[in-house]
Order: sequence, then structure tokens, then C-alpha cells
Amino acid sequence: MAGNRAVTNEQKASRQQHIIDAASFLFEKSDFKQITMSEIAQHAGLAKGTLFLYFKTKEAVFLSLAQQQIEQWFIRLDKKLELLVQSGTGTSTKKMVDLLISSLDNDVLIRLLVILDDTLEQNIEYEREIAFKLFLKDRILRSGNLIEQILPGLEKEDGAKLFHLSFMCLVGAYKVCNPSRAMRAVIEQPGLEMFNRNFKETLHEMITYLMWGFRTSKLA
Repeated sequence: MAGNRAVTNEQKASRQQHIIDAASFLFEKSDFKQITMSEIAQHAGLAKGTLFLYFKTKEAVFLSLAQQQIEQWFIRLDKKLELLVQSGTGTSTKKMVDLLISSLDNDVLIRLLVILDDTLEQNIEYEREIAFKLFLKDRILRSGNLIEQILPGLEKEDGAKLFHLSFMCLVGAYKVCNPSRAMRAVIEQPGLEMFNRNFKETLHEMITYLMWGFRTSKLA
């Protein structure tokens, strides 16, 4: 497939997926900034010019990868949320946070989420960005609606707000908990332990405070 011309829509879709898979493979081993379009083309077995027929920028390739990863994440998460809705018992803030954190079991997904706003969405076509935002809005509203049915006291679209704010917590926590090599050497010095934080533990703490404060404000 890689060496032949894609003619049908099915062949073109298959080649596009092959490119995305190549980018995913490289991303598992390298940072986004280190990966080039030439490397993606080489790993996909394509000429660089052919790659640009499908994706005009590296950001466009990785945004498509991010969308697939996010879609799969929402599907897994919604299945767990739907089980709680069906049980009719609701849940505590802690258990809801536990559920959200446990769903983040994919390092590629987490790293893509962290660079989504300030990198992947900065060098793509306007129409593609609109389509992605509409996709994201639909998924957040859908999961948010399930959260509203589980946590007492939430109003319409409160679940979506909580979900979006939790995403912001994820981005901030990841960047703080994964400093540069030079900064890592600094915070590992005696007396600076408070700056040496575990990502998942920090994120759990942040989202717990967020949800507790949000729900408390609704009852005030």
C-alpha cells in the first residue's frame, strides 16, 4: 500500500491512517519537537511530497492522532460513567476523581493533551480547527451530562465545565511535575522536596479540590 498510489477513498483513508500510525510510533519514543515530517514519511514508507498531500503540517498529523486518542478515551470513560448512572446510586467526589484519573492510562494520550492547545492547534487550517473544536465540544458535553446525573447538585452543563476545568488542571500539573533536566536536578536537592511532585497524585489532588469547591459553591 505504501508504495502504490492511493486511488479510491478507502485507499486514501487507509494511507492517512498509516501516516497517523507512523506518527504515533515515533511519538512513543520522542518528543513532538524532535519529530520531523521527513521522519514520519520515512517511517510510513512514503515520499515526503506524498505525505504533504494528506497533511500540510506536522501539527495537522498529530491533531488527527490526538483526536483519535481522545475519542477512544471518551468511549472508555463514558462506559464507566454510564454504569454509575444505571446503578442509580450516585458517587462521592473522591470516587469520581478516582474514576477520571484511572481512565488516564495512556501516556501518549496524556502527552498529546498537554500540547493540544499551545502547539497542535496553532498551525492548522481554520476549517480543521473548527471541526476539531466541534468534536471536542460534543464529547465534553456528552460526558458532562453523565457526570451531572451522577454527582448531586449539578445543573445543566456544570458537568462539562468541571470536565473542561479538569483538563486545564491536567495540563498545568503535567508541566509542573515534568520539569527540564536542569530543574529536576535543582528540586531533588535536600529541602526542596515540595517542588518534586508526582503527576498523578498532584492531578488527583487538584481535581478533588476543584470538584469539592465547585459542588460546595452550588450548595451555598
